[in-house]
Amino acid sequence: MTAIANTQSLHDAVTARIITELEQGRFPWVQPWASSSGGTPLGLPQNASTGRT
Repeated sequence: MTAIANTQSLHDAVTARIITELEQGRFPWVQPWASSSGGTPLGLPQNASTGRT
């Protein structure tokens, strides 16, 4: 296989996986670790002395 064929094969595999997940009702670009509290999932950097983000 050539590099171009490998790249096209990779693109086809990724596209097929995304389509399969969409058909199953999943959104593969959504971060699954988001908190249910509505806050920032992993927290923003904070000032150590003031606690401000």
